[in-house]
Amino acid sequence: MGVERFSLKISARLDGVARMEPGFEDTEFPYWLKFKCTAEGCRLEHSKWIPLFVGSKVALQCNDCSRRGTLGLASGCFGVPYVGGESTLAVVECCGFEPIAYQFDMGWKIVGTNGIEYPNTSLSTGGFSLDDIGVSVKNLEWKLVKLNW
Repeated sequence: MGVERFSLKISARLDGVARMEPGFEDTEFPYWLKFKCTAEGCRLEHSKWIPLFVGSKVALQCNDCSRRGTLGLASGCFGVPYVGGESTLAVVECCGFEPIAYQFDMGWKIVGTNGIEYPNTSLSTGGFSLDDIGVSVKNLEWKLVKLNW
């Protein structure tokens, strides 16, 4: 049972937005993910969202087959603001489990092309919009891509 790595990629349509990024220091910003067991014959999808933080590991045990594993975020993969297109937000390191879902939440900083910052913004509804001034994040999507290292 070795460590597997997954790239968490995001994409969105930005209107009037210069960039968006986690609004906290990397060690304080939670990346909310769901996981499934990778044991042969199990593959149980766990229903709870698990917050991962840079620099810490989480121990997890499967409720079905009792397999134990660890979850974490690879260091050195953060701090690049999202400016459009498809971009890697984080690299998830797993042993015994693999990520199956990501949830955008509170704590994002949106910087408008007008230079105004919108701190602690929630993206939990799939976007952000201030239509009256033309600032929005729409079509917010994520995907997890297994890396071959």
